[in-house]
Amino acid sequence: MGPLVTAMTLLLPLGIVANGYIKHTITAITKPGASLSRRQDALPLSNVNTGTLYTIKLSIGSPPQPLTLVIDTGSSELWVNPTCSAAPAAQVQFCNSFPQYNYKASSTFNDTGTSFQLQYGKGIANVEYVTDTIVIGSATIHDQIFGYNVESSQIPLGILGLAPYLGRAYPEHDFVLDTLVSQGQINSRAFSLDLRSVDSPDGSIIFGGIDTKKYTGSLEKIPIIPAGSAPQTTDRYWIYLDSVALTSPSGSSSSLYADTPGVPVFLDSGGTLSLLPTPIYQAIGKAFIAAFPSTILDSKSGYYVVDCKIAVSAGSLDFGFGEKVIKVAYKDIIWNLGQPELGLCVVGVLPEDDEPVLGDSFLRAAYVVYDQDNDNLHLAQAANCGTNPVEIGKGPDAVPSLEGCGGEPSSTPTPTPTPVPTPTPTPTPSPAPSSTHPHPSTSSPPSTTASATETTPATSSTSPSLSPSTSPSSIPTTAPTIAPPPPPPESTDSSFEAPEPSTSESETTESVPLTTITTVSVPVPTETPDITPLTSSLLGTVIGTGTAVTSFTPSSTSKPGSVVTAGAEQAYGGIEMRYLGLGVAGVVLVLG
Repeated sequence: MGPLVTAMTLLLPLGIVANGYIKHTITAITKPGASLSRRQDALPLSNVNTGTLYTIKLSIGSPPQPLTLVIDTGSSELWVNPTCSAAPAAQVQFCNSFPQYNYKASSTFNDTGTSFQLQYGKGIANVEYVTDTIVIGSATIHDQIFGYNVESSQIPLGILGLAPYLGRAYPEHDFVLDTLVSQGQINSRAFSLDLRSVDSPDGSIIFGGIDTKKYTGSLEKIPIIPAGSAPQTTDRYWIYLDSVALTSPSGSSSSLYADTPGVPVFLDSGGTLSLLPTPIYQAIGKAFIAAFPSTILDSKSGYYVVDCKIAVSAGSLDFGFGEKVIKVAYKDIIWNLGQPELGLCVVGVLPEDDEPVLGDSFLRAAYVVYDQDNDNLHLAQAANCGTNPVEIGKGPDAVPSLEGCGGEPSSTPTPTPTPVPTPTPTPTPSPAPSSTHPHPSTSSPPSTTASATETTPATSSTSPSLSPSTSPSSIPTTAPTIAPPPPPPESTDSSFEAPEPSTSESETTESVPLTTITTVSVPVPTETPDITPLTSSLLGTVIGTGTAVTSFTPSSTSKPGSVVTAGAEQAYGGIEMRYLGLGVAGVVLVLG
């Protein structure tokens, strides 16, 4: 246990394989300075509503070297070894706390001689493409191509991208999901993701399978919108959002949006908040104001500010996709400022008209199956009543049409919606700019599962100053765009030389019986971390997990943004609190 980051590993096997499934232990890592709280027997974590990353542990090399990577359904590439000295200033030590891959220590390493630059909204990674053996649980894939970072900026962790291939200006090679199929580990390029609700201890990712005990009702098959018809003609996990409603604590429901085929949104596990078209965003804010009169819109930042007590009350924000409605409890959609003495939170939705995103604030309430081979997503309300993994097969009906369990859904049931008038226009900032990101396609062969790790980025007591070039208005809000390769960062001859990885302690992987299936746990906190308020009238910035740091004054062109890729980007916005007699001149949020 280090002085800056506390890592607590659940006492479960690191990886298991049975009938093609792989399971992983989930590690919860807290930021320094946060008070810890327990929910029954779950391990303590800082509050997830301030920037948790969901990560997976895998190993690379011979012998295997354990690594922690962010699971990102908004990008495609696997790459390792971020440049920690160039990570966000508040997360340098957090980055250094993770072991890095040492290619010199691997007997199966090979350099392809190809370099490339991956661009993220706020951050880049210049990578050298290499190959090596990768172990996911107890499943091994050989000669996997991935990026060995030569120089990156503003990114604290490596990334395991699981999104579709963009198919343009990009070196074509098999990604991890493709290789799992081609080397016989899974039948189809498909996986299921169960992030779980804020107050639930369980979460997992299953490559090549589903778990019928992790959702309730049926899985609704929803076609992925083809790139040619999608916003910005990007090939992502786009589907149509057909309706939005708000269920109040009393059980009454107000319809906020309904249309067919609806508006395109893409599902991104690397996204902290959800970004929705301005009219829907405004309707949600108006509905919160109607249900909770103390709610206000801060026009400078675009956030709807609410009393944090609302998060523990009954009620939900409900999203409809065809016949399926996913109910997101208030506790999952309301985010705190990391200042418990204020009692102020924000609704985790911001405006975005170009590339709307449903991020973790939505995904915690949903069970999602991503089927790349058949270009479908399958959605159900998340539940938790045990474990029953089922293999995904091949062909057009590869994902089993099986009813889930009768367990409690993760959010409050929604009564029949009662339409309400369309809200009047409300001043809002300009929608955040958009960007794009990648993934390739290959044919299928047999089956595998794995589980997700939940990681909370660490923060420090100081924040980097923002120059005009890094103002909020210039920060894109979505995951990586692929740019043409820059001049090779270094020679690509046979003598591959890269920066020496950090020497953080490695972890050992233990094998387990093949017949055992273990549910993976993601413990989460229930209380806001204790933060000592600053003496200044400007309470400061809240970065990642909610640490108060030196504040900055947003420019007049500031507009909200959101992390949508693995913490690689940060959003900046000023919030003026002018109520409750708190006398707060300005509070700044940086979620990421």
